[in-house]
Amino acid sequence: MQIALKRVLAAGELSGMKIFRFSPVGLLYIHPLGNDLIIHGDPKRTDVEIQASTIPEGAQVYPIEVLDAETHIRISGPITVNVPDSISLFVEGEVADTVIQRVAHVALDDCLGDVIVSEITSLRCNGQIKGNVALRKISRFATLQRVQGDLVASDVASLRTDDVRGDVSLTNVNAIQMAIVKHNFTLVHAGSVQIKEVAGDVKINNIRESIAIKRIGRDLEVISAGTTLAATEVLGNVRLNGPLLKNGKYWINAGGAVVVQVSGDVRIAVRAAGEVFAGDDLHLVQEKGDLMTAQLGAAEMAADLNIVAGSDVILNSPGRWQKHRRAVIDAELQKAMQDVQGEIKQALGDVGSHVRSTTTAIADEIQQQVSADTLGPTVRNVVRDILSALETAIPPRTPPASAPPRPEEMQMVLQMLEQGTISVEEAESLIDALRL
Repeated sequence: MQIALKRVLAAGELSGMKIFRFSPVGLLYIHPLGNDLIIHGDPKRTDVEIQASTIPEGAQVYPIEVLDAETHIRISGPITVNVPDSISLFVEGEVADTVIQRVAHVALDDCLGDVIVSEITSLRCNGQIKGNVALRKISRFATLQRVQGDLVASDVASLRTDDVRGDVSLTNVNAIQMAIVKHNFTLVHAGSVQIKEVAGDVKINNIRESIAIKRIGRDLEVISAGTTLAATEVLGNVRLNGPLLKNGKYWINAGGAVVVQVSGDVRIAVRAAGEVFAGDDLHLVQEKGDLMTAQLGAAEMAADLNIVAGSDVILNSPGRWQKHRRAVIDAELQKAMQDVQGEIKQALGDVGSHVRSTTTAIADEIQQQVSADTLGPTVRNVVRDILSALETAIPPRTPPASAPPRPEEMQMVLQMLEQGTISVEEAESLIDALRL
């Protein structure tokens, strides 16, 4: 996944750039009027510097002397703003592509393009971001409403979102709370994660505390799940690897198969619509109904692993997992081959239809070129029979083995037949030879 700005401009990139400076106050309100915006924080800076192609008379900067002093900037054109790193920013109205780095607190409304924010204390977006979002080094929290594109984030203390329409890729995020992710979700190194729904695949690696995902539209893969895993509705397959912690609680409810390769002291309870396979370190016990149990390691302070699967369950059996994986790959290959065969048949059917229409056109052309008075009734019947044979010989969904004779070749054969040089049988043989 790549985050790329479409129109963001670096400082001084515009020809005829104008510069305006003023002393800041605690809060800075910026109204960029739908244009690109770049904001750089500098710990050595004591003033605010605005670079823009158009700065009106008076620079449209309005300081308001109140208890919490504020400064408002309303300016048109793509702008770059250099500020002290301790300042708090409020970007109001619609803004296009946006880059904000090394300031204190940031609040955004609607963003029409991509947003990149790094090295800040907190971020809050109250509107909609129509592009992609990249977050880096946010020491307190980042709260987003709706993101139309992809979301990537690293080194964020807390991340909360309502609706992300693209893919999500996170690294080193301590606390994660999300409502809906419309595509795939990938997470590496985190404290805890809580998500209501992910429409695609979920891959999680190295969680210190808990994982709670209510609904997953495809597959789930977890390595090092932390203290708690609650995957209450996984429509696809589940794969769980790594150590399970003492007194940990792990619940998996999958529509497909569940493959587990874990270590530690674990009590296992399984209900599966398919078969249950266990490795040499596990002894399965058939309980009441469809419940099967097994014990890994010591029972004291053991973790609880509860599995409900709509297909097979494989417990600590790498060899069986390889066979299962091979069967899945073979099934996918077979389906792909069937799809390709269907496409080929469709293509051949289109070719056959084209050939039949070409044959009809040739028949019409011959009838126009050859006068009815020149050919006797017997010859016309022969021509009609030959053309009918050409058309019916083409299977409805299979391409012809050879091309039909050209009109001039057919005309020559008919003239020889008319002159008595060849017989009807010889004419048919010549036409068959011309088709090869």
